[in-house]
Amino acid sequence: MGSAVGCGPQGTVAWGGQCGAAPNLCSEGTVCVVVDPTVSTCYEFCSTNADCVAPGGLCLIQLDDGMGNPIPNVTLCTANCNPINNAGCPVAGTSCQLLQESMPPMSLLTDCQGAGTGTHNAPCTPGMPDCAPKFGCFNTGTPQAPNNVCLKYCNAANPFGCPGIQLCNDLGVMLGGIEYGVCD
Repeated sequence: MGSAVGCGPQGTVAWGGQCGAAPNLCSEGTVCVVVDPTVSTCYEFCSTNADCVAPGGLCLIQLDDGMGNPIPNVTLCTANCNPINNAGCPVAGTSCQLLQESMPPMSLLTDCQGAGTGTHNAPCTPGMPDCAPKFGCFNTGTPQAPNNVCLKYCNAANPFGCPGIQLCNDLGVMLGGIEYGVCD
């Protein structure tokens, strides 16, 4: 079984909007992608990173045929969003996450992914939607004894910008002029 390009009805849901069955079809240049078992979002097609919204949007989501087989030459932009305030993730049930490519050039990026309900120090599994919006899953232990917990994103330029007596601990990464940290 091979892959083919086809046409479908054009919808009106813009990039980042919730999609699914008619009348919630994606607009021209986008496709409906399942980001969580209960949430689908319109993603934009791209050929290069220049087609995506900087600084967090990169052209690297490989579309597959639903069986895990990549469709050649079909890529989508990640969402340019802000994990500190979840801006840029307009669909309820999604959470902006700060990520890094797993292969060189190992660029930083952002994307809207499924969201959970975990807040400060709730256990989580990396890559799973366990943490609430504005929180990410971080290893606070060692590689030998990981202790993965949800921690709130913050701007390291404001070390006192966290709730209560928590401080913003610098992650040592900067994207779009923001030096990201986590509250702990």
